[in-house]
Amino acid sequence: MKKERKKAFLKNLLFFVVFLIGSVFSIAFLVVKEFENWVEYQISISIMVTIIMFMGFFFFSALHYVIRKG
Repeated sequence: MKKERKKAFLKNLLFFVVFLIGSVFSIAFLVVKEFENWVEYQISISIMVTIIMFMGFFFFSALHYVIRKG
């Protein structure tokens, strides 16, 4: 793997790990927390979905550098 591709792969892999940890914590927060009202629950769900979407983006960005030929 070329040096710049390896550097980009490691950067995306680092972001993937950070967002993976964030998604695990947000799911645990949803399971454990007793919500006062529906709005708190909806805000928590929105944040969790956003974190998971970013996690998927960085996973597939890192995967792109692995499977790309050249």
